[in-house]
Amino acid sequence: DILFTLTGYSRTLSHVDMERYIYDEEPEEDSKNTTAREKVRPLTNQPVLPHVKGQAQYFNFILRDTRQGESLGTKEYNLGIYYEFFSSSGKYIDKRTDFMRSHKKFSTVNTVRLSLDKKIAEVEKTQKVGYVKVYLCRNNYPVGEPIEFRIVPECLHKLNDFAFLNALGGWSSFNFEGEKSVTVKPEANTIYKTQLPDYTVSSQIESVFDKEIEETFSVKTASITAEVTDWLKELGASIAVYELSTNRYVVIDDFNIKHTTKDRLFVLEMKYHYSDTYNAVIK
Repeated sequence: DILFTLTGYSRTLSHVDMERYIYDEEPEEDSKNTTAREKVRPLTNQPVLPHVKGQAQYFNFILRDTRQGESLGTKEYNLGIYYEFFSSSGKYIDKRTDFMRSHKKFSTVNTVRLSLDKKIAEVEKTQKVGYVKVYLCRNNYPVGEPIEFRIVPECLHKLNDFAFLNALGGWSSFNFEGEKSVTVKPEANTIYKTQLPDYTVSSQIESVFDKEIEETFSVKTASITAEVTDWLKELGASIAVYELSTNRYVVIDDFNIKHTTKDRLFVLEMKYHYSDTYNAVIK
């Protein structure tokens, strides 16, 4: 048997039951069956997230398919993504499906980058969307539990999102739309030269041999709830974090949570540098 591993984490004495995150293909069952809809959870511990236009969002799931790649004849089925759209008041607006593929094209662990903005634009021709529920889809029917995306106004929120491997080994993203700053710290290695008889005031005594430039970036969130703050600890513990505006791998140096003047709201500050920052050597 093949052993599959996910790059996530948990507390040393905690037990994570991954069975509830596995979708069992069971090709003989009716896709409309209620039990099928309860079989899978997406790979995230935070199923309700804010979304600003342009932000990358992901849906991750594990597929148990004992006949992966085989033809199932009359029992063939497709998997994809199912969107349900609601107004801010909770009124149902419409539904859409996307990324429908044969089960044979999926792997054991799967990540789908969602087309939220495209689908929202299609639906908003008739009514404004307040939030979207996203499910795994089998033969055009939603299965399992959804991820819910709360749409925030584009005019009030700027985009500065980061993607990271969460505690369950799936990809998640979060938008740091608050203050952003950068600190540049040059460091020189020098050598000393002999003073010659023909010296001038511009002659070198202590001379720069090489120089390193250290860049440290700092970003902050807007005011977020305690629940979201607790979930973002997963970003601080992740071994893979990417700044999506540059597509660069980043190393987190510091992760601070600061109280705001509003009760029960927090501002989280993250300090980081690019993985190649300390290699910016000039000789």
